[in-house]
Amino acid sequence: MDYEKEYEIHYYHCEADMVCSIHSIVRFFEDIAIQQSENLGVGVEFYNSEKVGWMLSRWLIDIDRLPEFREKIKIITTPKAFSGFYANREYIVIDSGNQIIIKATTLWIFVNLDTRRPARINQKMFDAYAPSERDMQTFTKLEEVSSPELINHSKQFRIRRNEIDTNGHTNNSHYITWALETLPESILNDKKLSKLTVNYLKETNFNDVIESSVQIDIAGSKYRCLHLIQKDDTPVCKIESVWI
Repeated sequence: MDYEKEYEIHYYHCEADMVCSIHSIVRFFEDIAIQQSENLGVGVEFYNSEKVGWMLSRWLIDIDRLPEFREKIKIITTPKAFSGFYANREYIVIDSGNQIIIKATTLWIFVNLDTRRPARINQKMFDAYAPSERDMQTFTKLEEVSSPELINHSKQFRIRRNEIDTNGHTNNSHYITWALETLPESILNDKKLSKLTVNYLKETNFNDVIESSVQIDIAGSKYRCLHLIQKDDTPVCKIESVWI
């Protein structure tokens, strides 16, 4: 069951080069997912009343290019492969020339919000999304990100109140921001982000202090960066970013 929505890239979505940030793209993905859920009657009010919700476990984002200031894009999302307490959701971003510029696949875990533990996807959710037999056969857990072995750069951050979402923990998009903050300007300014893989491991909360570290491997003109985000020396997120 596809769902689509158009977006315009505003000034506040952009980095200094007037290109939309990956952080903003991820927030668009969050927005369209919750919009579809609301339209199907299994949105925020349903989650609160049933004490259930979806927690994001993994991202895989392939980027041909990021859209620019004032550009109009269309995002199409497709929920797929409900299995036990897992589900996939796919996204494509299409530019005004009808070219696909970004593809993403996500892995979500259905949870009981009281216990914060996985729960089997209930019948109301199945009925709302009505996944096809074909969709049910395409389930994937996505790839696991390796931990860095040699740290090149690291930074510490204290989690602010405006980084907390309606589930009471840090919004998923901020982990990507913390990871990229450790990269040198030579990569951020001169290279293009082409792939992002994210594994979320544990929740973090307001006022937690986290450390973001990165190992940078260079192969010709390609940079492969392994990011590790930790709280009290415990991994909470692993990210791989590829730059060309």
